[in-house]
Amino acid sequence: MPPIPPGVRSYERATRLCAAAAALRVVAHTPLPPTEQEDFDKVVMTARAELDESVFAEQWSIGSTMTQDDAISYALMELPT
Repeated sequence: MPPIPPGVRSYERATRLCAAAAALRVVAHTPLPPTEQEDFDKVVMTARAELDESVFAEQWSIGSTMTQDDAISYALMELPT
C-alpha cells in the first residue's frame, strides 16, 4: 500500500480504509505481505499523528466493521474538493 499521496490529506478516510483492510485480512486469514507492512504502518502512524485520538479511534472502529463491498464502495467515492 503506497503512502498517502502529497496533496491528498484525508486522514480520516485513510484510517477507515486501513482498518477495513486489516479487519478483512483477519477474516480471510490473509496477512499483509511483509513487503507491504512498513508502508501500511507508515500510513496508519501518519493518520494517527494528524488526527485527534478520538477521531482516529472512531474511524478505525467504523472501518473495522465494514463489509468488503462497503469498503470498496467507500474507497471508490470521490474525495471532496
